[in-house]
Amino acid sequence: MTNERLDSVKKHFLPMLNTFPFPHMLIILFIFVFPLVSVNYYYDTSTAGTSSSSANVVALLIWKASLESKSQLVLSSWMNTSTSPCHWDFIHCDGLGRVTEMNMPNNSIRGILRHLDFSSFSYLHKINLSNNSLYGILPANIFNLSK
Repeated sequence: MTNERLDSVKKHFLPMLNTFPFPHMLIILFIFVFPLVSVNYYYDTSTAGTSSSSANVVALLIWKASLESKSQLVLSSWMNTSTSPCHWDFIHCDGLGRVTEMNMPNNSIRGILRHLDFSSFSYLHKINLSNNSLYGILPANIFNLSK
C-alpha cells in the first residue's frame, strides 16, 4: 500500500478510532483485508470456467473415493489426471465446460451421498441417481442449487 493511501486512510478514519472499540482491527481490515477481497473478486470472475471446472473435478473425485469399491469401478472414467469432468461418464456440461447434469441411474452405485459437495455445481440443473444404493442424510448444500 502506498504512503498516500495510508495517509488517506488515517485522515478519514482516525477520528472514528477513538470511538471504535478495536481501533487496530479497523486499520488492519482497511489495509490488508479489503484489498484482498477486491483482488479475489476480480480473479474469480475472470477465470470462472476454469475454477468451476476444477472445483467440479475435486468434488466428484472426493465423492467417488467415498463410495464402495465396486462403485468406484463403475466411475473408472473419473480420473484425477483430468482438469475437466466434461468427458467423464454420466456427466454432461454446457458449452462453457460447466457441469449441468449428473445422469447415473441404474448403475449399482453404493455409498453415502453426503460426501458430494453440491455447492461446487453452480450450473447443475439435473441430477438422476435413481435405482442406486445411496443412503444417509442428504447434504445440506443440495438445497442451495438454484438452476
